[in-house]
Amino acid sequence: MAAAAQARIKLALVGTGAELAKAVEAFKGLPTVEIVVVVDVQDRAEGARLAQRLGLVPAKNPTDVFKAKPNIVFSVGGDETQYERLLAVKPPGVEVMSAYGVRLLLSLLPRAP
Repeated sequence: MAAAAQARIKLALVGTGAELAKAVEAFKGLPTVEIVVVVDVQDRAEGARLAQRLGLVPAKNPTDVFKAKPNIVFSVGGDETQYERLLAVKPPGVEVMSAYGVRLLLSLLPRAP
């Protein structure tokens, strides 16, 4: 159990623009989290540019996130159709959190000064 508690969480982020950038910024420095893939269908959007600068793995198709074998997928964009599609194709054992849950989680994280 101790080894599992210390394992890093493999996080996939799906969204676009400012919401995606906000999530990348919030989770990129956490010692227990490894961002394994970021999906932003707009190459020039704020989230995609930030992910590229940080050297994060980009993907175009939201369902491609599962190829990176994440433990959890955060659908940060608020597109309910996309969220439902992620739920429909997710492998067993992978969590998928909607934009509402992600926004709540982000509001609970301490803010950088």
